[in-house]
Amino acid sequence: MLNDTAGDTILLKVPGIPPIERSEEEAAADALAGRQWWNQAILSSTDQKLHGTALDGWVYCDPAGRRWRVSKIVDLSGSYTVELRLFGMFGVAEEVHTYAVSLADLGQSTPAIDDVNAATLSIQLRDVWRDGSRALYAIRTSRLVNGAGDWPAVTQSRWLPAMGWLEMTISGPGEDAAIGLSVLANRAETIGTYSITADPPTPTTQFWLTETVTVVEDAIKRTTTRVPVMNSAVVPAGDAEQFGNAYLDGVSRGHVRPGTVSSTEGRRGIILAMWYASDGSHEQLTMDIEEYNSYSATEVPWSISGEDVTEFIKATGETNVLSRYTESASNSFARSTQFALILRLDGVEVVREEGAVGNSSGTLYYDREDGLSDLPIAFWHSTAVLADETNLDLLFARRFLGLDQIRYGPAGTDVFYAPYQLSNHLWCVLKNTKAGTVYTWRWGPAFGPESVSDGEITTSTHSSGLRLYGSWCPVTGQMARSTSRIVWT
Repeated sequence: MLNDTAGDTILLKVPGIPPIERSEEEAAADALAGRQWWNQAILSSTDQKLHGTALDGWVYCDPAGRRWRVSKIVDLSGSYTVELRLFGMFGVAEEVHTYAVSLADLGQSTPAIDDVNAATLSIQLRDVWRDGSRALYAIRTSRLVNGAGDWPAVTQSRWLPAMGWLEMTISGPGEDAAIGLSVLANRAETIGTYSITADPPTPTTQFWLTETVTVVEDAIKRTTTRVPVMNSAVVPAGDAEQFGNAYLDGVSRGHVRPGTVSSTEGRRGIILAMWYASDGSHEQLTMDIEEYNSYSATEVPWSISGEDVTEFIKATGETNVLSRYTESASNSFARSTQFALILRLDGVEVVREEGAVGNSSGTLYYDREDGLSDLPIAFWHSTAVLADETNLDLLFARRFLGLDQIRYGPAGTDVFYAPYQLSNHLWCVLKNTKAGTVYTWRWGPAFGPESVSDGEITTSTHSSGLRLYGSWCPVTGQMARSTSRIVWT
């Protein structure tokens, strides 16, 4: 199961129950036996187990002190029947009440994203306030997975991207409760905000060649002379595309577009997780993805000398080349792209991963005698490219929400970065490096509520993949991670 968050935990605390007092002798015996006495409980794993029994829901404590088992929402129909069943009372008759709850708009109408549709979307309970009066649901989407099976998938982390967040509220006595459902964050708010900014390209000089042609003809022969002429003009910033290709001898010499440009592209504020803080407010774990690009190339003044002279003999139809002019050019270029993956808890940065996507530089050269081997071409980012951000926005959303590969690295070495969900309260960043057939996995420090971190790093080299599990204790705040399923109970 791809979304195997076995370490999920939810705190249940019935209001008004004082802490349990033990004598010194009893406390010593408890410590020796590894026992703890709580006036609260943990619902664990994805089916909300209480003392080993799955509730598949949670417990609501009404104002009268009675406790009710609440059934979960399991689909995205928008119309639900929520059941409140009297819970934890002995010697009383069974009591069940059902309520119709509806929400016409689940906040999923826009934006449309490839591979996200009704068939891929699902809903999952993510957290419950301690008295059961509020519950957080995530609308999530399945993702593309390379190859058969759900793991290992080198391009994927164990993470189903959220497309929206809902909150259910319950108030009043269980036998006459008021139950509501609302959108906390719609799809557009959940997937964050895309932006791209670019420094204007620098004005520069564009060089290109033309020819002056002279024809001299008599009864015996026709002599054609071509003299190359260097042309130049200052190109306004962003207008280099207008020059197009330079043609000589009917052959395209390509775009020679010098200049310098830098840009920053990113999607920020992607809501990965949401849970209740100790004061009952919503804490949000968000992700920012940023790319920083820099392109530059020097101007390309062509070097020319001589002239082309051809002689056509009318009697024989022969064409003789008497001379050819020389034409050459070279320029240097540099290109670099860097990225940052940043996790924030309520806007405060808790983890940052940075790296170079790719850097390249060199010299491009063209010589007429050697042919079109390496025609000088400068990297250029025209302002016209930035005019329509719609497609870039959706592409960036799809790429960095995990629906496609999150992949960087030079040829032969792939490096994948992605958020990794250990449980509903515990996240870290996974770095997966693939060199040949060897995968190296690195899970960074895990972060949970109130920016607490376990400070640990787990690494492994495994040809068929490896999972890491984790769990956060809502009573003590302790964190645990393991290569086997682990959960606080």
